[in-house]
Amino acid sequence: MTIAVPLRHAGGMSTTSPRAPLARTFERGGSRWQIAYDDTGVLTQEGDGPIARRRGTDLDAILRGVDRAIAERLGSGWGETTARLGEDAPEAPVLDEAANARLHPLRRAPGPRIERAPEEAWAQAAALARTLRGYLEEAPEGADDAHRPAALDAVRWLCGDGPSPLPSDEAIALALFLLSARSWAESSATSALIDVVVGLGSAARATRALVLFMARCEQWIVLPERDDASAQHPGSDFARTPGPWLRVRAHLAHAPEPDYQAAREIALAARRDCPRVVAVALAYAFPDERGWANEDAAARERIRDKLAPERWLLTAVTDREALRWLAHDAVPLDVLWRARTPATDEALARTAKLAWPGRLVHVIGTLSDAAAPVDDVTLSMVAAAGDDAAPALVMLRDRAILSTHGNASYEVRLREAVFDALSRLPTASGIEAAVSLASYPSPRMPGALVPLLTHAETAPRRTLLALARNRLARPAHVEAPQLDRVAREIARRIDRASIAKTGDPALDAIVDAFFAPIPTETRVPEAPTNPLAAALDAGDAEALLEALATALPDHLNAALPGVPYERIAGLATYASALLDLLDARFSSVWSAVHFASELELARDNPQFATARVSSFLAKHPSEEAFARLLELLAEHAMIRDAENGLEAHVKRTRSKKEKAKRAGRIAAALRAAGEAEVSWYAGIGELLGEEGG
Repeated sequence: MTIAVPLRHAGGMSTTSPRAPLARTFERGGSRWQIAYDDTGVLTQEGDGPIARRRGTDLDAILRGVDRAIAERLGSGWGETTARLGEDAPEAPVLDEAANARLHPLRRAPGPRIERAPEEAWAQAAALARTLRGYLEEAPEGADDAHRPAALDAVRWLCGDGPSPLPSDEAIALALFLLSARSWAESSATSALIDVVVGLGSAARATRALVLFMARCEQWIVLPERDDASAQHPGSDFARTPGPWLRVRAHLAHAPEPDYQAAREIALAARRDCPRVVAVALAYAFPDERGWANEDAAARERIRDKLAPERWLLTAVTDREALRWLAHDAVPLDVLWRARTPATDEALARTAKLAWPGRLVHVIGTLSDAAAPVDDVTLSMVAAAGDDAAPALVMLRDRAILSTHGNASYEVRLREAVFDALSRLPTASGIEAAVSLASYPSPRMPGALVPLLTHAETAPRRTLLALARNRLARPAHVEAPQLDRVAREIARRIDRASIAKTGDPALDAIVDAFFAPIPTETRVPEAPTNPLAAALDAGDAEALLEALATALPDHLNAALPGVPYERIAGLATYASALLDLLDARFSSVWSAVHFASELELARDNPQFATARVSSFLAKHPSEEAFARLLELLAEHAMIRDAENGLEAHVKRTRSKKEKAKRAGRIAAALRAAGEAEVSWYAGIGELLGEEGG
């Protein structure tokens, strides 16, 4: 999933680019060149040719790359022709036809109409019924006398030649129950049955049938096929997937008003006295009845079940606080993953017998290109709640960080879904959330700059004011150059007079400062001639790998010390290849070992970082390595991994005074690490007790 924004230019043509808002355009002799950036790389385009992306390890390197590329073009006679920015977009969610097709439908944002003949839908339900033939034939015998006629009608209907005529609502409910026997295959079949009921009857009848179906799952009129047929148990497995409820929701979005009102009366009567899961399902099916979803979300206790049905209320709730708490309690997997494609259904079917942790990991594995789930929940949050969805979207982004289960693609997918949704909110809350996320760019959580850049292009004046408010609220010592850069870029493309004075002198002064010309053009420093230093300066991991393959130790000693942490954190993505190369060629070069340990720390591997430094110190006398190992010991308490290097460094001097000095520094580091570490210090006895003092 990408955010498609055109790279604009003065000629009026555009080429769609992934995540490239706020592009700048340059021309020379009839040729055109464009450049844009986000917090993952630099994008350039020659004329109408393909768009090239050069990834960068961190935002500082990316921005420097942009400035260098522009400086080179200007120095070669190119002139800037970047178009002025237009009027601000309305303060409303930006949901185009493509977005509407991906969300859970609402009546005010209905999505595509379901165009399927009852006979076609019936064929899908009948196909599953044929696999259940034995169960269907025996099911009426298990029904009590009062409900046996309805059970017989349900079986005759499912095993008949066609969908018409429809049986009673009770028989339709029992047909839904019987088709639910295949817990991991029933969703599409029961949804097809809803299409049949709506096509030959009405959305109101389908709503009544689903309410009765949920009642049959609470009190078995006929018996389940087997104990693990979870869609026949209380709640009908609504917690896993809305299944037929999503289908009736889609039909209700397009239903004629009399049909909708009849269905609403059925739902309203059912909500007065029903199990909680039924109330939640009805609130989900009627998202335009805002009070229902808000009431159910507010009434819930803290959600503890990993598959709680309340998470579907994310697509209907409009209350800001209720949305935020639902997003907090939701398992991120449940938000992103939809059992709505054959590939994901099949994957879940293979893992149905596994315990929850194993099933979770396997289901996360379905987040592949082949089974690409759509970002329907996050877009539905925007469609339902508008501006008030922003805090909950930010919460979902934060929740994604906490539970990746070793699957980076899952984290990336949810993060991009959240950023896409936020980029569609050019509202006060949406822009404020975008500014907040962009305030702390992280190589390990890229993409946060995209919504801000999108808003800067589509709602420049509101975005500039939001950036000014952020600047005013920031402590003087806190810098956010990426935000100031976006603000100045906006100011270059609009008139100051188009932003009314706020009446706050301090805020207006910051806005004025964004428009003030920079006194002197900052000269972009030339790239270093040393290929290794040049690759590090540019934040180019691929170039760094190439340079390391031929670099000399002197090149490393000149280039590696002082690399910013943000760049190291960005390089951590390539850590395996970098570490292999450093180990193979430079295991005895301290600058390389130190750099490798920093990569390990950026990957949250303090044990490996400590072991690397300790191993080097055990073989090479180095005061720098000794000092660094003591720092790692004091901060991370990885004592056993540091032991060999520390002992070797104490033993290699013959001076008792120097031994005592080194032992004393070790003791200080151990005390800083904690009480348990002091006990270990006492345990190494002879080395530090007798010789070290």
